[in-house]
Amino acid sequence: MFYHLAMYSFSISKPVTGSFVTRDEAWTAMSKNAENEQAESEALGLETTTTFDEDSGEIMLTESSEIEDTSTTWILFEIEERSSNE
Repeated sequence: MFYHLAMYSFSISKPVTGSFVTRDEAWTAMSKNAENEQAESEALGLETTTTFDEDSGEIMLTESSEIEDTSTTWILFEIEERSSNE
């Protein structure tokens, strides 16, 4: 099963989203999450930069304001299911 983790530079919260059957499903959900957060930030007048790296399974959103710069990083990962014999 696939999941994605969000790490915020401004918070200790690290929410995990999933499970997804395929890597593509997890990547699509993670990308939409990043795009939505970017749109919300831009609506607040923040300058944003988003980097999508599908090969590594990482997305980074950087938000800049006159006060500070913050970042959110999403990481896609897999947890393999164990058989009941293990």
